Amino acid sequence: MRKSITLTEVIVGAIIIASVFAGLLASFIAVRRYVAHANRRLIALNLSRTVINGLFEDVDQSRWAPGSGGGLEPGDHDVDSFRIENVFFEGNYTVTQPAGHEYREMEIRIQYDEEGEPPTTGG
Repeated sequence: MRKSITLTEVIVGAIIIASVFAGLLASFIAVRRYVAHANRRLIALNLSRTVINGLFEDVDQSRWAPGSGGGLEPGDHDVDSFRIENVFFEGNYTVTQPAGHEYREMEIRIQYDEEGEPPTTGG
């Protein structure tokens, strides 16, 4: 009956422990990347909300006549660009008035680049 462990057993045990720690480390890295991506999406959402809240004063049908100005004039409008946490955010929104209706629709698009550079558009 032996009372000690061999070098082979120590090496195998170390490999098993290293594998477990490597798996844990990989999962922490994946979660950190996911959280960073979710934070960038949250910033883009808050930027959209800021733009929409800024247009609240323009929600006045007396100002909706063509050429009356304001941010809810039908057409394309740019959103100010921002660099937040080293990520560049830019966007635009389009206002349309469906035929036969008195309301206006707005579609807002916020783009950001994961690398912190201005988003590239086109092909």
